[in-house]
Amino acid sequence: MMKIKHYTLRRNEASKNYHNGISNKTAVSSLNGAEAAAHDKDPIADSLLRGELHTSSGKHASYRYSQYDSGNFSDAASNEDEQPESRSCKCALPKIPKLSFGCCVHCTATAALMISFLLIHVYLYYVEIAELAPDHKVFSLLPPKATIAYRGSKRLWPENTVFAFSNAIAMGADALEFDVQMSQDKELVLIREEKLDAVTNSKGLVVRDMTLAQIQSHDVGETWGSETRYSITSPDVEEVSTNQTFPYKGIGIRVPTLTEVFTLFPLIIKNIFLRPLADKSLQRELYQNVCELIELHNQTDRVFVTAFLEEYVKGFQRVCPGVAVTGSVVRATQMYIASRFFMEPGITPLYEGLAVPFRILTERLQRWVIVDERFVEAAHGRNLRMFGWTTLVGETEEQKQVQLMFDVGVDGVVSSRIDISLKERGLLNESAFSLISDEIVRSVPTSAACNETARTNLATSSGCTYLGL
Repeated sequence: MMKIKHYTLRRNEASKNYHNGISNKTAVSSLNGAEAAAHDKDPIADSLLRGELHTSSGKHASYRYSQYDSGNFSDAASNEDEQPESRSCKCALPKIPKLSFGCCVHCTATAALMISFLLIHVYLYYVEIAELAPDHKVFSLLPPKATIAYRGSKRLWPENTVFAFSNAIAMGADALEFDVQMSQDKELVLIREEKLDAVTNSKGLVVRDMTLAQIQSHDVGETWGSETRYSITSPDVEEVSTNQTFPYKGIGIRVPTLTEVFTLFPLIIKNIFLRPLADKSLQRELYQNVCELIELHNQTDRVFVTAFLEEYVKGFQRVCPGVAVTGSVVRATQMYIASRFFMEPGITPLYEGLAVPFRILTERLQRWVIVDERFVEAAHGRNLRMFGWTTLVGETEEQKQVQLMFDVGVDGVVSSRIDISLKERGLLNESAFSLISDEIVRSVPTSAACNETARTNLATSSGCTYLGL
């Protein structure tokens, strides 16, 4: 220890000589052999004394060098592992003045401020150049708080059928929502899944491998049950009651074509949902055929298209730019997150609306409500129309969801029970509801006269129910 103290005194003298301009060689040579041996205890000090580190004329010596200046060589040399706080700060960022925190805290705070300023500048830039969503006539034709029949109101009638659409319109629906796929002979048919299993008693029949005649030979009403219930986490998984009956079985309800729907219901607004297909070339062909039919039947201002995936939304926009679309899940998520931080003014929507579920349909997050007042306000602020669809649960829960979504200002509710939505608005046509009850459907036969009446009025009327036979 005495040798180290002696070494420290002599080293301090050498340091003074170094700063006074005396050569490093002279300063080092003034140390005796015992002191020189002590150099090995710290390579940095040895390098500084020998003139091997010439950083700005010695003005930027290391932290360990300063330990020698204060006479703490023994602590620096022998307790290196016990004092990690004595190590030098490696951060290249400037320290924040007048703070007593350590170097890492200084650097972290400085970096956070720099990133924050950068993000603010980027945000302000996008706010300055951001544009509102384009207007489209189709949405101006919808009334406030529109009721949209999800697959023709699938919990009241067999889904995606002319029968369901006719009765939904009779009850007072403002718009129809349905799915479109393509048959083997390139006919556009209204069916949700790639197989017929979901709506018929067939097993494993793939829509794209069947002709239109083969598809329409199956009875869509044979699987619709009177006591069907749905799970909150799996809305398309049916839980069948033992009291199940099939009131629409055997009365001739079949899968319709898109041409039929455009011909029979030219005036009502239609929301076409394009489901993803595994075959990309078939997907592009589907876009093209849907667009051609829309234009052929002058439905550009009566149709808007929905798809969950971004590539499908953009793919359809490239083929059919004149038709309105709703944003994909990615764009809806972007808008939702931006709305949490009031940053939606920086978004330029390349779509005309958003269609989102009332809440997340996963078991862990099923109570996370998506459609709230802030989200709707953000969407409207970007000139977007907001549509919320109910998660398929019990009647009481559906009524609650419809009420909450109308309360926060959505432009429309997509529901499989339009009677609940219409009743909430005070617009339920009770007489039409009675007209299409099970007893009337079974007791009133369909005739050519009834079909013609339905075609003319676009709805069930005068005691006739149009079955689309």
